[in-house]
Amino acid sequence: MEALRYNTGKPKLSMVALDCLEDCARVLEYGATKYEKNNWRQGFPVSGLLDSLLRHISELQKGNKVDDESGLSHIGHIQANAMFLGNYRNEEEL
Repeated sequence: MEALRYNTGKPKLSMVALDCLEDCARVLEYGATKYEKNNWRQGFPVSGLLDSLLRHISELQKGNKVDDESGLSHIGHIQANAMFLGNYRNEEEL
């Protein structure tokens, strides 16, 4: 017999490949040094966030894998920006 668990409809976060998020974590660490830890939680205009996200996508499309300013991967920057957007969505600010 197993204990009851009511997980129907809940996201299966164990399906997320955490090792794929290492680049995102490095970008967040860079941001914490450049600004302050969790600075992004203070919010910023969604248009500026989308501009940043699209710039990193554009650089990736051009074949540039590493951001000149941070020295970190554009994919990590894309992931961080997508996380910021997801946070806004969760707070219904979009």
